[in-house]
Order: sequence, then C-alpha cells, then structure tokens
Amino acid sequence: MARLAEFLPAGRVATNKEEAIDVVTRYDQLMHQRLDFIKKKSFGATAGTLGMPMYYLIIDEWSATNAAFNQGITRIDKDLRYKWNSLITDISMLNRVPGFGLGIISQQISVINSGLNSSIQEEAGLKLHFGSANMSSYRLTFGNDIQIPEMNLETGEAYAWIEGLTSSGYVIPFAMPEIEPNKLWNYLRQSLSCTQDDEKYLFFTSKGQ
Repeated sequence: MARLAEFLPAGRVATNKEEAIDVVTRYDQLMHQRLDFIKKKSFGATAGTLGMPMYYLIIDEWSATNAAFNQGITRIDKDLRYKWNSLITDISMLNRVPGFGLGIISQQISVINSGLNSSIQEEAGLKLHFGSANMSSYRLTFGNDIQIPEMNLETGEAYAWIEGLTSSGYVIPFAMPEIEPNKLWNYLRQSLSCTQDDEKYLFFTSKGQ
C-alpha cells in the first residue's frame, strides 16, 4: 500500500503515526468543506444526488495501525491517540452524505482483536471476510443476526454483507477476479494517473445545481 505514493501527490500516503494524523486530518477537513457546500444546496441533497465524485480513505492493517497509536504513555502519545480516534469516528459518522468513503483492512475485525470501535463497525455499508475461518471469526465480522452458510472458502473467495442487498439476513458468496500481480500494478498506475486535484473535484457537481 505504501508504494501507492509513487502515483499520488505528496501527503496522500502515511507510513508512521505523525503522517497518518496529517493524512486523516486533511481528509476530515475536506469532508467538512464538502458538507458545508452541500448544505447550501436543496434540502436533502447528497454527493450522490449532485453527481459529485467519491473520495476514499483506505487504512491498511488496521490492527497494527491502531496498536501503534495505543502504545506510549507520554503526553504526545496520548494526544496523537486522541486525535486518531476522534478523527476516525468523525469520518465514519458523517461520510455518507458528502461521499467520503472509509475502507478498513484488517486480519480480524472486532473490538477485542483489532480495537475497532463497535459504533464505527456498525456504520459500515459493506463487509467482506476473505478466506476460510471458523464461525466465531465470521460472527466477529458480521454479527450474530446474519445467516452464514458452512462453506470452505478458497484463496480470493469471501462472504459479503452489503447494506440494502443482504437485508434478508444472509451473506453473499464473493470471489475476486483473477489478476496477475504485475497487471494489477499497471491497472493502479493507469487509474491513478488522472489529476488528483482537490480544488477541481471537491465541489464539482454533474447536475449543475
């Protein structure tokens, strides 16, 4: 994930706590700027109804990242920990209307194992659990109210819970397309080659409203 810095403007990829706070702070600021913009539009407007482009914040290895912030007892450590938790909570609670996605990748998603706040987890609109695991692990991801079939998942296969589509109470089998690593890197290079200009896209609407 850190190698994506090759394709993105400076300040978009973080590899330590201080950089992570800077990236997330900037993301949160942009989100609130767009929220203020949308509030001036017609009642009930969202980024989706206005045709505004999505923004995404991806946090890889959430468990390790969260553990890093939980280490240390100095005043600086505590300050960074508070900022991290408050920023992630703010984004997860307000990101839908402005179209600011939050993707969290972790070996295990649970309050105990990964330190993921349950209120944040409940805001997720899409949950994927890759690979074969025991039922307890699936429950940590999807909760106790979701029906999970007993299947042996292979590499690249997952169970998916999608808000609005899995309202019947069942997860959906999901499989990643088979892509060679070198081709995937080229795809990323091409898709991220467009202008990553916040000033251009933050207030852009395709609806002319």
